[in-house]
Amino acid sequence: MATKQPTYNWDTQFNTANNTMTHTFSKRVQAVANIKKGEVLVKVDGNTVNAYYGMPVKEYEALLLGVEQYAYKLERKDRLKMLLAKVAVYIIVSVAILAFMALAGENDSLPIGWFAAQKAACFAVMGGCYYSIKRTPVLAAAWRDIDNDTKA
Repeated sequence: MATKQPTYNWDTQFNTANNTMTHTFSKRVQAVANIKKGEVLVKVDGNTVNAYYGMPVKEYEALLLGVEQYAYKLERKDRLKMLLAKVAVYIIVSVAILAFMALAGENDSLPIGWFAAQKAACFAVMGGCYYSIKRTPVLAAAWRDIDNDTKA
């Protein structure tokens, strides 16, 4: 049984005024070729990671296929990272809910000092959960993604 190979494709835009051809492989990966200078810049997240000069057409085609394979792998890693971040957000929210339930619970048998300490600990856990989601970039991105999914 043959394994399914990913199909590679990209979008190409021409800017004749600047003599450039921009190949967009994903949101993060582009290759910009200056037709007049014979220069090819491979960019990831807007930063140039490789530059090539005077490349024959066959090598250019091979370069584009290699960049597309890299963009495909990078996108798969990004999706996995986002999935793991979403799981982490759900776990953190669950811990915060448990802390809230403990905060709402009544326990009249505790002395006032222990009662206050328990409530303060619950507030600290809920605050820590909120802070960790809002201040950790990958968790904040996952939270926004979850929020956008629920709004759609």
